[in-house]
Amino acid sequence: MNMFQDHRPTYGQDPHVSILNNTIILCESVDEKRIAISLLDSLQSPRRKVTEIVWDSPQEHQVWAPELHYIGGLWYIFYSASDGINSNHRNYFIQGVTLTGPYYWRSPIGPDIWGIDLTQFKWKDSRYAVWSGWEKNGDEFPQHLYIAKMYAPWQLGRRVKLASPEYEWEKSVAPILEGPQAFIKDGMLRLLYSGNASWTQGYSTGIMTLVGDNPLNPEHWTRRETPILQNAGHGCVVDGYLVYHRKMSAWPGWSDREIVSLNLGLNGIDCG
Repeated sequence: MNMFQDHRPTYGQDPHVSILNNTIILCESVDEKRIAISLLDSLQSPRRKVTEIVWDSPQEHQVWAPELHYIGGLWYIFYSASDGINSNHRNYFIQGVTLTGPYYWRSPIGPDIWGIDLTQFKWKDSRYAVWSGWEKNGDEFPQHLYIAKMYAPWQLGRRVKLASPEYEWEKSVAPILEGPQAFIKDGMLRLLYSGNASWTQGYSTGIMTLVGDNPLNPEHWTRRETPILQNAGHGCVVDGYLVYHRKMSAWPGWSDREIVSLNLGLNGIDCG
């Protein structure tokens, strides 16, 4: 009889996972200063095998939520960073020819207003960016979700406010919507997002579904009133798995988060 289970957490946050030629790739922030790319053992039990730092800029601080995307034959990493003061957070991107770089800094992306957690996706023949931001600089709260058409990885159209904290589970500690992630299944576009305070176990995952034909029109989306997962934040869907982070203790803070995965098919999560 096994009386003890040796559970060694895969510490981390805001995981962005992609698969290339059957290789599972994790892109993440390290110590809020650098960006790393790791190879994972599997999606079932996401543990790092090999890790390589691909970006380290002394001028950047509070480096959050990097995402790796392959667009038009080049590798792009979208991320948010500041000069050490949170109110100066903006979204940025770097570009490389190969997966592990070297990567070159290109420019900020989006309006010159506080923003984090930018993701991008292609829907039909257009590409879009979604991120978390303030209505204007200095707001701090609430954090809204914004969407814009992406004409190029460095060029966005006019931003549109897609959603604001509305339900109690999204604002009981702090009114926050962030960590958007798009996925397409059965011809339907869905958007996962995280709501509430990331430093608590109240941080949970919600879902929106495009029911119209224009992602830039907030009225063409429907939003589920309750979360699909609690104590689950900033996840991405890859190959049928939801890879996300959860907080391990009830004490406020960010240092005790681990990366876990959930098989959407086996666990029967209703994403509708």
